[in-house]
Amino acid sequence: LHQLMPAAADEDSEDRFRSIGWLNRFASRPLHIDEVENALVDSFIADLGFHLEPDEPTMTEFGVAQRLCAEWYGNREWTLAGPGIRSRQPAAVGD
Repeated sequence: LHQLMPAAADEDSEDRFRSIGWLNRFASRPLHIDEVENALVDSFIADLGFHLEPDEPTMTEFGVAQRLCAEWYGNREWTLAGPGIRSRQPAAVGD
């Protein structure tokens, strides 16, 4: 996670993952990343009715994630752009 979402130069990389800043703006108390991850997993299991197994991404998946982060989600212009630019979707896995 630290490789895909590196901390800003002025940000402690460990502190970044101790709480979820943008969610904390809406929460009644500070949230910890483990709590959010567990809630997401529990929601997927309850809503979609399937079991999740912990796993690591393959090298291909990791490469695609790095590319998507660099080209799209880590690109401030794309992230903050209006619908015209954001309507262009990232390439699918394996493209």
